[in-house]
Amino acid sequence: MIAEQMLSLCNFIMDCDITKRERTNDISYKRYIYFALCRYADEDISLSEIGRACGGRSHSTVINGLKVFYDVVVNNEYYWNIYQKCLEHYNSIGTETEGDVKEKIYKDHIK
Repeated sequence: MIAEQMLSLCNFIMDCDITKRERTNDISYKRYIYFALCRYADEDISLSEIGRACGGRSHSTVINGLKVFYDVVVNNEYYWNIYQKCLEHYNSIGTETEGDVKEKIYKDHIK
């Protein structure tokens, strides 16, 4: 359920369809943002569920996407701002500061 809701939110905010089979960096990074948002919203969501909701991708694609998110997207201002905007619309960022959000992301990366 959360994966489909987050997909609708991301497609709306990012103004693109991240379920397409396009492999451009822009679409791929936005897809990785979606993967991270799903994990942020529900730590217990399965990687397979995230992948299925995003155009039938496998759990290994989600694992790779999360690695790229932590290594590349978090450090790219343009994509980080997209991530923040999605978080704000999801109402998850509420009282958390950007530092709190990044700390949670890095903790998830270490798991």
